[in-house]
Amino acid sequence: MRQLVAHVISTQQRVLATLGGPKPGRVDENGELTELWHSASGSMSAALEDTAQATQIIRGLLGEQPFEELVGQLICADTLVHTWEFSRTLGMDHSLDPDAMRACMEFLNFVGETVSVG
Repeated sequence: MRQLVAHVISTQQRVLATLGGPKPGRVDENGELTELWHSASGSMSAALEDTAQATQIIRGLLGEQPFEELVGQLICADTLVHTWEFSRTLGMDHSLDPDAMRACMEFLNFVGETVSVG
């Protein structure tokens, strides 16, 4: 479970680095994950609230795109899928918002098609 949490944090850190920050190191799955999550999540929120950063064109998963678009695709899909995994593993309600799932699946299908063709 800690490995999955470290992965989610690492994904956020790598996406944040596309704004020109330092390349993140490996997230220690035995480290203080709660603190690291709050830091990464807070930095992500701050970047999205800053119009200059949110609209900055970065090199993303599917080429050049605004930072906020990459977050709306990759980070939202990654967080949604892993939220389901966490909830299910912990025996919690793991139902997800249907609209969020639909958007996630559209993105994942698009990526799958793009990678297959590319």
